[in-house]
Amino acid sequence: MVFQPLNERGTVTVAELLAAIVMTAAAMGAMYSMMVAQNQVFSAQDRAVEIEQTARTIMTMISRELRMAGYNPVQGTSFNGITYDPVQLRIQADLNGNGVLTDTNEDITYSFDAANLRLLRTAPNSVIVLQNIQAFTFSYLNSNGALLDGSSNPAPTSADIREVSVKITVRAAYPDPTYPENNGYRTLTLQSRVTPRDLGL
Repeated sequence: MVFQPLNERGTVTVAELLAAIVMTAAAMGAMYSMMVAQNQVFSAQDRAVEIEQTARTIMTMISRELRMAGYNPVQGTSFNGITYDPVQLRIQADLNGNGVLTDTNEDITYSFDAANLRLLRTAPNSVIVLQNIQAFTFSYLNSNGALLDGSSNPAPTSADIREVSVKITVRAAYPDPTYPENNGYRTLTLQSRVTPRDLGL
């Protein structure tokens, strides 16, 4: 009878078994890393979509409120509709036509909290309407479409305003590992130019 070495009889040596285990572990580690990276990308994209939808909703709300600025059906009190202010955006409208601006949403102020990257809306209570804001800017234009920036002579007044341009730049709440710019934070800029129908009437 002829005896053969163990590794020639279809058996597996310890070295071969260890090599197989190492290769399997490496393959599983690579697959796990790929799954984690893909999950991070999908999560970042989902958050980016969510903040974009929220930003568009807020921009739509601001534009709608600007269109109503100066609404004063009974002329019970005198107001400009939009107050010239380079720091905050103030919108006034007598929505229920009772002659005063004491009801909710009739005297609205938007202000940018740069330290905390958030947009505040006061009407009259102050609430956070949008977070992760990089910039909230607005500009006023007169009846000729000229910018009212405070450098003109005479100085611009609230009564000169006929149009308002609003720009909002939002950023994702968390960085996207696949996005190389802005420290990984994706941004979105929305802009709207509104002509309130009741200004100057």
